[in-house]
Amino acid sequence: MLRYALVAAIAAASIALHGPAATAATVTRDALERLMLDACIYRQFQEKDVNRSTMVDKCRCAVRTAMTTVSGDSFTLPRSGGLTGPQDQAVRSGIAACFKG
Repeated sequence: MLRYALVAAIAAASIALHGPAATAATVTRDALERLMLDACIYRQFQEKDVNRSTMVDKCRCAVRTAMTTVSGDSFTLPRSGGLTGPQDQAVRSGIAACFKG
């Protein structure tokens, strides 16, 4: 019985300190576009041979390309706040199309 009480007390304290588990967020099309742009710039900044002076314009191209593959006006993001698998794949495809040569 003492063990159960201890586990319950620890769980209650954890919820009190950190709140309940985070839920997935819903964002607008504009917000998703911005998240994709951030992901592209972050990803491309880590690449060695990317021209930094044209990187933002090419990432905008990549996001425009990626946004053509998604439909709707609101989108659900994972609890982590990043992109979902299909959203990330759309950005990667856009990068492949816009960062050629």
